[in-house]
Amino acid sequence: VHHFLLAAVGGELSDADVEVTEVAWVPFADLQRKLAYADERELAGKALELIEAAKARLTPRSSDEAGD
Repeated sequence: VHHFLLAAVGGELSDADVEVTEVAWVPFADLQRKLAYADERELAGKALELIEAAKARLTPRSSDEAGD
């Protein structure tokens, strides 16, 4: 199994794979209770950390926060 952290820009969800039981967009706030396996929950937590870190890097800081 391979996992990727991507930004969705379009397309359709599909459950065409026989191993897939459900396909859905899920808010991160609901994700932990939706995932069946502990390793998936851990991976989702790491993904959220990466997203939050990226947001922090991309968010402009005010001059007060920057120490100016």
